[in-house]
Amino acid sequence: MAVPTVSSLKAMGVSRFQITCDRVDCRHSSHITFEAAGVGDGEPFPQIAETRRFVCGKCGGRKVSIMPDWTKNRAVGVG
Repeated sequence: MAVPTVSSLKAMGVSRFQITCDRVDCRHSSHITFEAAGVGDGEPFPQIAETRRFVCGKCGGRKVSIMPDWTKNRAVGVG
């Protein structure tokens, strides 16, 4: 399976991603758009956390996890 790029996620309707602080005593999370993060369309999504220097707005930690924000995507036929 190919690694998803920012452009492939955008094609599926994803416009932003969630960043979560990995510190056990914090776990603060926030959403950010690809544009605000300065991420190019060809960039592999899993590498964004490695290539950008995100800092937790709550504790200042630099170790974070990222996940596409699927909240605007709904399964069809699920009621």
